[in-house]
Amino acid sequence: MAKVLSSVWHFALASAVLLLAGSSFAIAQEPNFAALLGKLKSDQWTERAAAVGEILRMPGALQSTEVRSALIELLDRENRIIDDSYRRRIGVSNE
Repeated sequence: MAKVLSSVWHFALASAVLLLAGSSFAIAQEPNFAALLGKLKSDQWTERAAAVGEILRMPGALQSTEVRSALIELLDRENRIIDDSYRRRIGVSNE
């Protein structure tokens, strides 16, 4: 089950990254924006997932270079967590 949820999470994140288009986005319009980008670096996976969900609901957010970089960085981090967990032969559900 954890493996399926992890796969779904990675598919959703990868899909979001692939949907990016080039256009400007006024970060200053969203006062919470910096906090959301900070939550993408949280140690808690639930906080990271919630931040991605909030960002995806923000109109135009995926067109920001800063957001694209943060999401790609998060995807790389999540992939490393999964790889490390499999190497240690433990589940990834709480990492």
